Amino acid sequence: MRCFTKLEIKVYKYWYNSNIYTMLLQKACCIIYNNTMNFIVAIDGTVASGKGTVARMLARRFGVICLDTGALYRGITIHFMDNEVDITDTVSFNRALGEIDLTVKCVEGVTYVYLAGEDISTRIRENDVSVMVPQVAKIPEVRTKVREIQQRISSESSLICEGRDITSVVFPDARFKFYLTASVRQRALRRLKDLRENGDNTPLEDLEKQISDRDYADMTRETSPLVCVKDAVKIDASKITAFEVVRRMENIITKAIDKDYKKFLSKGHPNRNDKNLSGERGDDENFKSKIKCIAETE
Repeated sequence: MRCFTKLEIKVYKYWYNSNIYTMLLQKACCIIYNNTMNFIVAIDGTVASGKGTVARMLARRFGVICLDTGALYRGITIHFMDNEVDITDTVSFNRALGEIDLTVKCVEGVTYVYLAGEDISTRIRENDVSVMVPQVAKIPEVRTKVREIQQRISSESSLICEGRDITSVVFPDARFKFYLTASVRQRALRRLKDLRENGDNTPLEDLEKQISDRDYADMTRETSPLVCVKDAVKIDASKITAFEVVRRMENIITKAIDKDYKKFLSKGHPNRNDKNLSGERGDDENFKSKIKCIAETE
């Protein structure tokens, strides 16, 4: 991803942190989705493509939960590593999976993972975990357990969810679907930066091979392979920033929200003028015009 200029960053941060903008989007989501259906943005993509960063930014913008699916698989992987579980041994594997004490907390767009009460949110990003997780993630029983966690959270509130089978398996009926990717070199450079900050000196060439191998494993596994579903919007982030990716996604989402809001009003929903949903009675037209202005902003 290319870097923004200092001026571009300054302008974007002002726009991004607009309280009025965020308030209107949250209000629209509450009115349209939380009272009629779940508001879910599903994001799939290749490893290290920036899915997590983009999902967190979108979650903050819309005031909803961000669920990092990869963190769940990594948490399960650490449980197996710490207990020296042979994943090819069906008996010991099933016992370990049944005993796992994995909890997730989503705070301000960030997914925190706890294993037996211990915060492992930093440890899950270590390279030894990254190398091992593909072997664990391809196991059908593991994917089923993770899917149960994802669907439980989605039943409780709206969310932004990212992973590798979110649009195809976990939430195939999600209102918004995106597929994010980037070149192997750009993704390796992103991973290199993260690892260096944590004191890991893995060579760039090794990271490129790991990423290529992970792509192959993700796309060819028998259970829930990584695919770009036909109704997902594909975005190549090789030469654009995370800010620009979010802006593209947000434009698509807000325009769709405007259309959904019009349909919502036309159906004469019984709660459309409830003060808990839309504020003072009679403000629907004013609110709709504001959302439309936002949606049309490029």
